[in-house]
Amino acid sequence: MFKQSKNRFETLKAMLFAPKIEQEETQAQLLKLKSLLPIPIVWLFGKAQSGKTSIIKALTHQNDIEIGNGFEACTQFSSKYAFPTPQEAFIHFLDTKGIGEVTYDPSEDIALFEQHAHILMVVVKALDSNLESMLKHLQTITQNKNYPIIVVQTTIHEGYEDIAMEHSQPYPFETFAHVPHILSRPLLHQRELFKHHRIPVHKFVVVDFTKPHDGYIDPNYGLEALWGAIEEVFPYGIRSLMMDNFGDIYASKAHPHIIAHAILSSASELIPLPMASIPIATSIQAKMLHSIASIYNQKLDVKIVTELSTALGGSFVFSLLGRQLVKLIPLYGSAFNALYTGAITYALGRLLCIYFNRTKEGEMLTQSQIRTLFKVEFERGKTFLKPYMQSFKEDAQPKV
Repeated sequence: MFKQSKNRFETLKAMLFAPKIEQEETQAQLLKLKSLLPIPIVWLFGKAQSGKTSIIKALTHQNDIEIGNGFEACTQFSSKYAFPTPQEAFIHFLDTKGIGEVTYDPSEDIALFEQHAHILMVVVKALDSNLESMLKHLQTITQNKNYPIIVVQTTIHEGYEDIAMEHSQPYPFETFAHVPHILSRPLLHQRELFKHHRIPVHKFVVVDFTKPHDGYIDPNYGLEALWGAIEEVFPYGIRSLMMDNFGDIYASKAHPHIIAHAILSSASELIPLPMASIPIATSIQAKMLHSIASIYNQKLDVKIVTELSTALGGSFVFSLLGRQLVKLIPLYGSAFNALYTGAITYALGRLLCIYFNRTKEGEMLTQSQIRTLFKVEFERGKTFLKPYMQSFKEDAQPKV
């Protein structure tokens, strides 16, 4: 077993620089793992032009999202956006179209989404008082399942009397203290309509997501409040997974891809046989390193991988062996390894980001710095992944 662990970096290098067609068994396991991942689903429900796509952009920091670019049709009336990519998704946004139109029939969406959606996010424009049709459809959707419902009231700047008016600070919509009557009246009226139709809303959130040329100091006004509402009902620690601010624009872009591969490698460790997961996890890590190199517009060569793996060296090999032996402990072993492997994958990804960033600035990392950075990023990875893997452990352990 030691020999198998010791050769892991050689296996990783072979996968990176002399890729072969994956064995059918390994490929089948990867496909199975992807199908079993507990991917959170946010079902956005509202009229056209109510701000659903703007919400997805704000939550994902993907400013280039457009309908038809990243979205795919999943029913006659709806489309799905996978973040960060369809192949690496760890969250899905479902966008229901045509609400309020006579021709909209929610039955198809209900049949497809009701067993899978984790949050129903209802999006309404702040000044829209014509919500009857939408609320009736919402009643139909919620009668068979008690979704956590967040109502997002958008585009409040359309209610400002003065075009030069700025958003109120601090955020006043928890208590409505000091909110102008011309704005508070329609917002509170909408809330009464939901109560009248007996829609069980977990929380109302007021936001205003604008473009830079609109001139508002905060183009993502209310985003913190929206995240707060989501974190109250999501068990996945999803905010930490979706974004982090590293300062380096490339690292921020790479972050969700690193998380996606870390989650998938974590899932591979739920295979109960010691050592059986190593080829799968290594394959996932190899794909991640290629993705990061592509984001940085860098060439991933043997020198870089050898330099990093040599610095990590024997301690990494022995820790790998030790965690595989832990798998022999019933129940605890696989759960421990899932988090451990995900954190290693995260640390490898972040280490490569830091390496590219430093070399771009003309700085070469020493072996000591590489080991220290790896340990720091490993701990960060555990923090990011622990809530998600806890839900994975409870809801989606594969029976292999």
